[in-house]
Amino acid sequence: MQIKVLRTVLRPGAFIRHVLTLVTGNVVAQLLLVITIPLLTRLYRPSDIGVQALFYSIVTIIGIMSGWRYPMAIVQTTTDREAVAVMKLSLVLIMGTVGVVAVILALIGPHIMRQLGQSNLISFLWCIPVAVMLTGFAQVNSYWTIKKQKFYLQSLSRVSSAVTTIIIQISLGLILGARSSSLILGLVMGMLASALIYAGHAWRHDRSLLLAPMPLTELGAMFRRYRQFPIYSLPGSLFNEAVSDIPTFLLTGCCGTAVVGLFSMARKALGMPISLIADAVSQVAHQRIAAAYNAGRPGFIVVLKIFSFLLALIVMPMLLLFLCAPYLFAWILGPAWLESGRFVRALIPMFALKFAVQPITRTFLVYERQLGGLLWQGSYFLLSTCALIAGLWWWSDPVWAVFFYSLIGSLMYLVILALSIRWSGGQLRDLPSHLCSVVGAYRDLARRSETESSEEEF
Repeated sequence: MQIKVLRTVLRPGAFIRHVLTLVTGNVVAQLLLVITIPLLTRLYRPSDIGVQALFYSIVTIIGIMSGWRYPMAIVQTTTDREAVAVMKLSLVLIMGTVGVVAVILALIGPHIMRQLGQSNLISFLWCIPVAVMLTGFAQVNSYWTIKKQKFYLQSLSRVSSAVTTIIIQISLGLILGARSSSLILGLVMGMLASALIYAGHAWRHDRSLLLAPMPLTELGAMFRRYRQFPIYSLPGSLFNEAVSDIPTFLLTGCCGTAVVGLFSMARKALGMPISLIADAVSQVAHQRIAAAYNAGRPGFIVVLKIFSFLLALIVMPMLLLFLCAPYLFAWILGPAWLESGRFVRALIPMFALKFAVQPITRTFLVYERQLGGLLWQGSYFLLSTCALIAGLWWWSDPVWAVFFYSLIGSLMYLVILALSIRWSGGQLRDLPSHLCSVVGAYRDLARRSETESSEEEF
């Protein structure tokens, strides 16, 4: 019966088919990473995973700042020469950021690591500027492939990165034993593999275009023309990433890397499948909302339908996961990871609403509410940080602190849902009817499929 329901929902031409087409390139890489998690959790301790999470959070935040978000402008350029100019400008800014980071780490990096209780990572500080450089290079080339409509390169680079990371982390774990440095080297080498895929293709197909001489005045013109990206997109992106990473930094300082490892595994278990679907839905939602806006139709109908559908889709899996998460983690990942299941329970409210709301936040772009979006992201960052600090101060159990953080996140997603509905011309009172219609449609579809199944058996 369930298979028939899925076949009907995923019929050709339906909304889901477009989403699945967009996620195909990421599925292989994500599946490879998911499949190997039980092996990694038996090779490495929670504290090792926590150090990897801390390293990745540092690299991600600096990587977002490295190009000042100018790589995003590559897609909006009108000619290849303008695109190349923005690429070169982005690379100059990235290398400048890498240089500054390298100097700062050389001067005060060891002191910071000692304050965090991670003295064993001092010898691996050099990996941070290298990883930032590779992350920035990947950003630039990712937007270039979108500009040139060579989407297969993104899929190939992600799969290559995942395979390289997995092979090195498992190999070093078996040869050298459980060391956080093995996980970090695996991450960096995975980034390098992705960069080599992009670099090899660029050298073969776009060499003459990329190596063409370009005066500094042209780079300056691109800097001024697309200055809205560092002004608006950069702060928003930093707030968005900081909301995800602030628990890693605070839990490291207050509870140690073992707790961070347990938390990061819980976040990965929830975040990987949710982000995979939500990111693809966001692209389809952007197109649908923009089409309604350009045609003069109220966009809130699309917003309500997408939210109602996604919420109805996620509620039951999240309820089941809430009931069995600790036991499931202990069985799949090993007894040492039972506590990760408790973190999953704490994060479920926020991730469930994030899954349903994130795609419709594209109303910021369609209805030109970037300032409102920036204010919301800034408020979300401040409130979630205060919530986590208050939770760690009030409760001795970090799981309860993360639950408080999750509740604030849930409230903020409800706020952005209300703003998205209002900006697209709707009212909150329209929401219950759409939720009921989606649930009713799925219930009727399930009953019809069950009836057909019974008739076939008869």
